[in-house]
Parts: sequence; structure tokens; C-alpha cells
Amino acid sequence: MDSKAPGDNVTVSGGVLKVQWREDPDDGYEQELNPRMRGAAAGLAGELAVVLGRRPWVTPVVVVWGDCNGAPHVHDGVAWVHGGGFLLAVAACAGARTTEADLVRHAIQDQLTALREHNAPLFCRKTFSTAFLPPALAAHLGVRAGQPGTPAAWDAENAQCSRSFGRRGEFNHYSGLPRVAVLGVRVQDAADPQSGISGTAKATVRYELAGKSLVRTTTLVKYRGDWKNLFETD
Repeated sequence: MDSKAPGDNVTVSGGVLKVQWREDPDDGYEQELNPRMRGAAAGLAGELAVVLGRRPWVTPVVVVWGDCNGAPHVHDGVAWVHGGGFLLAVAACAGARTTEADLVRHAIQDQLTALREHNAPLFCRKTFSTAFLPPALAAHLGVRAGQPGTPAAWDAENAQCSRSFGRRGEFNHYSGLPRVAVLGVRVQDAADPQSGISGTAKATVRYELAGKSLVRTTTLVKYRGDWKNLFETD
């Protein structure tokens, strides 16, 4: 298994990992990992044969984290999967019950971690503006509708956010961050595949700071396979 987290605009097609720089969409790189992955799987199968007394079949897997275009697929014997789906599959095999609700909880904590660590790219990646919500979906979620664009439009805004967030002291507003506890998560069926949104969720979150407690509802969307916190914009 090989794990990839390029952090830019990622597309997987035909066994090739293609990365475009968010700062310069016309530039990037490609990686064809299939030959190396098949070789590594064959090597592992050989080592296991010594122990097991028989040669097992080993399927090589490439796990891509973050925003990724392209559906999970197998190409020339190599499986390409999204990180979130991989976690669910591994947990199921292990007998654990990792669910979409768990991934929603991780997304909420990831955004808080980004604020604590002044990690602008992570904060921007885990945030989704209502400006990209289709009217019907916005109405269902009870938030202001925007002018939904293409994934390329979100990529451009995310690149700008990653470059500029924090430069005007935004992180200073979060110097005293609360403790966060996710009390409950309700994953909904509402989605808009044409906009890249495959799921939505509502989370009840308790914030505790300086002896005070506040409970509020947070809305999230699953955009291109990754759960993001919804941020309402004018």
C-alpha cells in the first residue's frame, strides 16, 4: 500500500496520479505508480510464501487523501481509492464501526487543529463556502444560496485562501480556542452530484471556553469525497 497526500488539485485516471498546482493550474506533475506497486506486491507475496508455505495473492493499493477527482477503480491490478473510503473499508474488515459520522467528526476536529497550528492550507481545505451551494440544496440545509460554480472555481478560491489566510491576522482571533465535543451527527441524503457534493450532514457541537458552554449546530458537505465545514458567506 502507498499513501499519497499531495495537497493540490489531484486527478486519478487510468492508474496515473495527476497533480496540478493550485497556484498555477497549468503546471504540475504526473506519477504512474502501477509498475512499482505491482513489483512491491509481488515481492511481498514472495516473502509471505516463505512463511505461509503457499504464495498468496496481494493486491497493491494506492490511497489518495484530500480532494481527488476520479472514482475509486482498479487499473492493471492496482486499486486506487480515496482516503475516506479506505478508512471505512479497513474498519469494516477489522470489525470496527467507522462510519461517515466518524469522518464528519474528524473534519470538525481537523478545522480546529488547523486554527491551533495556524495551518492555512488545512483550514481552507476543510472549509466550504455557501457561495458554491446550488439553490435547492441551500434551501434544504436552511442556509443562504450562492452562485454554484465548477470544481475549478472552488480550486481557485481554495488556492487564494491557502495563500492569504492568516496574513491579515485572522489566526489572532482564535488565540483562545474552545474545547470542542461533537455530541451527535446526522448524515443526510441531500446531495448535488453535478456540483461535486455527494453528501451533507448536521452535527451538534458543544464549545467550552473559560467556564462557559455553548451548543450549536454545524453543517457540513461532502465535496469530492472529503467532508468540509460549511461557512456562510454574503
